[in-house]
Amino acid sequence: MGKSASHTDFPVKEYQSRVNRLRLLLDQAKIDAIIVSEDNNFRYFAGFDRPYAGWSGYLKTRPFLCFLPKEGDPVLLVHTAFKEVVSQASWIKDIRTWSSLPFQVETLNNFLKEINFDKKVTLGFELGGEQRLGFPTQVYLDLVEDLSQVKFVDLSEILTKLRLKKSPLEVECIRNACKIMNQGYHDLFQVVGERFSAKDIKFNLCKLLMVEEGEGPNFVSPRIFPDGVIGGLTAERTLSKGDLLWIDAGAIFKGYRSDFSRIATVGKPSQEQMRYYKLIRDITFITLSSIEPGQKIPDLVKICDGEMEKAGLPPKAAGRVGHGIGLDTAEAPSVMKDDKTVLEPGMVITIEPGYLTKCGYFVLEEIAVVTEEGYRLLTDLSPEEPFRI
Repeated sequence: MGKSASHTDFPVKEYQSRVNRLRLLLDQAKIDAIIVSEDNNFRYFAGFDRPYAGWSGYLKTRPFLCFLPKEGDPVLLVHTAFKEVVSQASWIKDIRTWSSLPFQVETLNNFLKEINFDKKVTLGFELGGEQRLGFPTQVYLDLVEDLSQVKFVDLSEILTKLRLKKSPLEVECIRNACKIMNQGYHDLFQVVGERFSAKDIKFNLCKLLMVEEGEGPNFVSPRIFPDGVIGGLTAERTLSKGDLLWIDAGAIFKGYRSDFSRIATVGKPSQEQMRYYKLIRDITFITLSSIEPGQKIPDLVKICDGEMEKAGLPPKAAGRVGHGIGLDTAEAPSVMKDDKTVLEPGMVITIEPGYLTKCGYFVLEEIAVVTEEGYRLLTDLSPEEPFRI
């Protein structure tokens, strides 16, 4: 396999470990090779963020593919314009190129022929679950038609298993993304004030998250109550005394995401705001404290729902009280009754019970990694009272 690379996110041995674990899963599933092309799956194996990653229109015409066989070294397929930068960025040294536009099935056929691909094998692609192809679906369908002797299968279950447990280096990246976000919230509430609109708040927080050690904001979603709409647009009015500001946001560090919400009030919170804030904060902490290896996700949800019921509150309307997090903002597992995942050390999850009222949306999301002893919080626990503006 490849020697050291100068710009990979992690040391080469981290990627070699990922490939070795992948090979075990491929052997169990009787899959001979896979091709990954979705943004974060590509980065997970190739070790770098693609050039022009924020310019989706450009990359739709120039996809990046990583071929990972059960036996033999990985191979990258990139547009010829990117060969030089990719050769410096990735630990994978076998880099093949193509030049014609748009990306068509002939490019894939030529690539597979060039690497002496056996046409009587089982080949996996990102087809099911929450997976996506990083190139046009029609190209995949044409490939299936052209390679009639190949057995095409979905590899979403394998990718989920592989990325479910984080390495210590991955956990540290998520912790750093949380650290940037913690500081961003702290600084934001020193800056915003009355007459700030949701747009002003978003602009200021995005600016605060543009720190040298990170990769900028993951997302920023402020809501002003009363009048805030969850999952939609906030009315373009400005903050005034008595308002509650709820923000869900995250930062990025080496591709790994944070995602947690915090609450501030303009002036002293009302009794009703304080009541719901404390209830949700307590329920969140009780649920966090019950995390331990060997625990089934439905049992964790049962604890959370039980605490909500004791407080006279309904279960969270979104259907889940948390999710996994890593290279994707929301990934496996889903902290919901139907997810049968058993918690293991290295899994990173969010906990976010919540309640929506006319006076505010009360969710104080936290991120924790499962450890041998129980859990370790990666966020700074929300304060005992809302931030004050």
